[in-house]
Amino acid sequence: FTELAEDEAAALDRQLRLLEERVQNRPWVVLTCFQPDQRKAGGAYVEVQGRVKRLDATAGAITLADGREIPINYILEIKEEDTYGETGEDNI
Repeated sequence: FTELAEDEAAALDRQLRLLEERVQNRPWVVLTCFQPDQRKAGGAYVEVQGRVKRLDATAGAITLADGREIPINYILEIKEEDTYGETGEDNI
């Protein structure tokens, strides 16, 4: 797991603020995030897709409609998709 550079952290913060404005619409998102290895130190970066149910900045997590909770500090990028599964031109 690596820390984001200052410009990457600012971009993610902007994406999170935009997502927070749209969360009531339950947008479909693709999150690029770190997934820790359960057996040893380290992990891998994976894409997680789902409909956003809640963004809880206090708890530091995004909850998807299927119940998965993604810690915000593990997220590298957020992309919002339209209803047909096509990634929009603009990342949120």
